[in-house]
Amino acid sequence: LSELQTQLRQMTASVNLILGLGGGWDASQLPQIHEVSRSPKKEAKLPVPPEADRVAPPNPPPVK
Repeated sequence: LSELQTQLRQMTASVNLILGLGGGWDASQLPQIHEVSRSPKKEAKLPVPPEADRVAPPNPPPVK
């Protein structure tokens, strides 16, 4: 319940920020359900951004 309340506050704050900055949207700009739902049979592969090769590798495990 606490997690859901936190998510609700975050979403509400995001909407209030957009509205406060003078922005907004209408229903025609929202994605359709088929554009955001995932099919278990077909996973979309995201393109790798060019800057991805400049990201530092993860830290090695600590030496014991």
